[in-house]
Amino acid sequence: MFYNGPLATPNPNDTDHGHYWIGGAEGNEGRWSTRDGPVYPEIVWDFFARHPRDASAPPARHILSGRAVNGGWFGLRALATGDDADIGYAWDFWFAVTLYEGLPGQWYALAPAACRE
Repeated sequence: MFYNGPLATPNPNDTDHGHYWIGGAEGNEGRWSTRDGPVYPEIVWDFFARHPRDASAPPARHILSGRAVNGGWFGLRALATGDDADIGYAWDFWFAVTLYEGLPGQWYALAPAACRE
């Protein structure tokens, strides 16, 4: 991410290096730093919102990893923990299925709506 910030800071002893540390509303307004600019937590949230965590593995591996549980008739199917979607046979170690994490520990067969925007 690039930010075209101010060309100078309020500090008269500052020398132009072409970039500044952005301290935010509670940050330092001084040499080589300025409060004006994006907020760090918003940048981090934006990154992870655009890059959701996913896991591709066979259904049996999802069960062993806690991303899916046994379900269906006699527990023969694998169900995602977040939406209970049927992702295949519980004993299948060969064909990969991708699951997407929504809330921590909740895995979905489709990316949650907030992650698709």
